[in-house]
Order: sequence, then structure tokens, then C-alpha cells
Amino acid sequence: MNSNSMTRNLGDISKVIKPVFKMGGVQFLREKFIRFMDGKFNEWEAYCKDNDLDILIEVKTEIEKFRHALRVEAEVTNKMFNRTLVFGRDESLEELANRWFDEYL
Repeated sequence: MNSNSMTRNLGDISKVIKPVFKMGGVQFLREKFIRFMDGKFNEWEAYCKDNDLDILIEVKTEIEKFRHALRVEAEVTNKMFNRTLVFGRDESLEELANRWFDEYL
């Protein structure tokens, strides 16, 4: 086995997506939380559609950044997406995680 192959294999190992992630000091099961958040976003999109509200492209972009972080990151941090655009106010990740933890269970 040559060194390039070993380096590539070690790089692949480090990119393994774990079944849990951390946000605001709270650990969540990744797949369960993604389903939970998808449900929340789907409700919100349906509300906007029912009330003829247009969703800004900037908001959609930030939601996708958040969804991407949920899918691949070990820890979701403040720098990964704009919380104000996604959630309508600037709450800390700690506050959001604690509130969601009760709902998500």
C-alpha cells in the first residue's frame, strides 16, 4: 500500500458522519432531529403558502446551510448559519437546543 492510499483512507475515516451531533451543549440523535426540523420547516412553508407569503431566497439559503450542518457536522455552531434569518430572532444556540430538546423527545 503506498502512502497516498493510506492518506486517502485516513482522510475518509475522519469524515465519517456520526449518529449524534452537538448543538448548544446538547447532544441530539442526528436522523431523529433532522426529521423533527424538516417537520418544523414543512409546517412553516405550508403556513407561508396558505397565507400567500413569499419566502426570501436569503432565508432559503440560510435554511439550507442549517440543514447541511445538521447532516454532516459533529457540532452545529453560530458561524454555520444566520439564526436571525432562519428563526426570525437572534436566540442563542443554547436556548434553541434546550427548547427543542423537550419538543424533539
